[in-house]
Amino acid sequence: TLGSRPVYRRHSLVLWCQNLIACPSCSRQQFDVISTVNALEARLEDITEPMDVAVIGCIVNGPGEAKEAAIGIAGGSPNLLYKDGKPSHKVEKEFLVDELEREIRERIARQKNTLQQDKIIPIKEIS
Repeated sequence: TLGSRPVYRRHSLVLWCQNLIACPSCSRQQFDVISTVNALEARLEDITEPMDVAVIGCIVNGPGEAKEAAIGIAGGSPNLLYKDGKPSHKVEKEFLVDELEREIRERIARQKNTLQQDKIIPIKEIS
């Protein structure tokens, strides 16, 4: 923390266009945030679409940060995954990286599909 405000690691990678919000290590963490973030970054190197993802290890700060992200995880027993700022489902810590990767890839696929649907121009019947 800096003064009374928590300090979060925020960064965007050139190859990975997500804004990844993660907390520093502290005694409230319910899972290893640093190894989770490192594993997630390694798995998602091919992703270029922008997205805010929050990986917060505790229930104190996690819900607030997760509510601001497209996809977020708040540490707890079990951990709570958020989608579009709303609680979605619980995830055990041994499945965190797999579940976050799956949710991120599914969201990107839906976004691409929506963009493609928006480009389709319907052919009107000629009367």
